[in-house]
Amino acid sequence: MTPPKRKRISSTATKISGVPFRWHDRQWTTPDEVAFIEALGTHTASRQLAPRAVLLQRYREAMALRQDWGEIDKVRVLAAVRAALQGEGSWTTLPQ
Repeated sequence: MTPPKRKRISSTATKISGVPFRWHDRQWTTPDEVAFIEALGTHTASRQLAPRAVLLQRYREAMALRQDWGEIDKVRVLAAVRAALQGEGSWTTLPQ
């Protein structure tokens, strides 16, 4: 069985809920990653599998596994994650 074909979007950059989305022809930058963190868990509240605080905590844990940061400033991204977690409440005790 073959998977269904996806529609091709002609634009190379579009906006999804106000956050710029970029295709694979360009490297992600620190502002791109910070925008991703700000939008994490805010798009599908009705179908969301985990609360925003849990998603942010999982992102923070996954940061340790990332080997290639490219042009992204890891320190600024970690600061953005911590700030977002503090905005969601206590980031040291999250629901399991």
